[in-house]
Amino acid sequence: MSREYEYFNFLMSNLKEIAIGNHKAISTLENILKNEKLDDYTKCSIAETLEIIDVGNIQAISIFVEILLNSRSSIELKLNAFRALDQIDLGAFGQLEIITTLVKLSQSPNSYSELFSELLTFFSEAVYRLKVIEINKSDIYPIIDFMQNLLITTEPEIDLHICYMAAEILGVIDPTNEVPIINLTQILLKGTSSYLEKELSHVAWILEKVLMKRDISLWKPVVSSLLNGVSNEIYENDYIKFKECYRVLWYCAQNMSYPDFYNAYNIPKKILESERIFIDCYAIQKELDRTTKHPEICCLVVDVSHLENLTDQNLLSKRIWNGLQKQLPDFELPKVNDIGDLEYELDKLQKELGKKLAIALYGKNANEAIHQLCQSLTESIPIRPFIEEKSTQELIDRINTWLSEM
Repeated sequence: MSREYEYFNFLMSNLKEIAIGNHKAISTLENILKNEKLDDYTKCSIAETLEIIDVGNIQAISIFVEILLNSRSSIELKLNAFRALDQIDLGAFGQLEIITTLVKLSQSPNSYSELFSELLTFFSEAVYRLKVIEINKSDIYPIIDFMQNLLITTEPEIDLHICYMAAEILGVIDPTNEVPIINLTQILLKGTSSYLEKELSHVAWILEKVLMKRDISLWKPVVSSLLNGVSNEIYENDYIKFKECYRVLWYCAQNMSYPDFYNAYNIPKKILESERIFIDCYAIQKELDRTTKHPEICCLVVDVSHLENLTDQNLLSKRIWNGLQKQLPDFELPKVNDIGDLEYELDKLQKELGKKLAIALYGKNANEAIHQLCQSLTESIPIRPFIEEKSTQELIDRINTWLSEM
């Protein structure tokens, strides 16, 4: 660092201690900030000092926001700017402005950077402060949409932290939204085949927090679904999964009325709408591989229940390809960016496998984009969605019937 910067930092540090409330110092710093030739580092340092000697200074706040939204600003500067904003008591309007700024920042091409993960933590803290203030629901619709899309499009195995942070935030700002509950329950039911013990424990804790102030109607599907995680077989083969599912069930039992818990515990599976969401993908793949009724075909099963709100076929292609990669852990597969890449890589994969490749997609619903994607690929690779099945075994039977028709 040059001597000029050392002197500058020394000066700013001293002003923070001796110039609090000094109108001349405040006016001088405000005038300096009007100089358009200042670099971001200098502007941020002056703004930090100005905020300390004149708490809530509008010009300092505007500089922090400007740095956050400037694509050329470094990650270090953006974090400094957000930390400064996070310390300011801005009231309802200001907190909302900070959150809206984060949404804009997170939609940039580099949103999944080290910056994004830390900013999401600040976001969570800002939201918790915001929840005690009266806010019009319409003011936070963009935030709700952003968080819901984040949950739907983020692969938990790739970035679990982002998933459970988004679920917690969405649970606070939109208590009637069932997406975070579905997302967190799915993660628990995948068990240690996908996640570490401490990760599952944290997800269970977040799920309890999200459920805390929810209508009891949203608790019942959780109880019914998590019963699939506390069988004797799971106790023997994946005790951590059993323990965390049991923990959430016990939490529900303590906080629900006896009739509500009893009804959720004993709801007949044939009428359990939500079970289709929690069908065990790994159990299906394992059974198909074990029985090998069609040894000439390699059928891969992909869960698309979290993709049913996506309409971009290129993004769908990337997510489906990620799902296929999980079923082929021994293969080093390249990334795909669009439907053209997906078609090319599927054809290449089929040749590497040395047998016919088929792909079964399952979920609660299949939107038009998923159907169109299947139609686009079906000439080269058999691929179809399965959406009517209500249990793991029923889906296995339907897939085997489909394979027999080839």
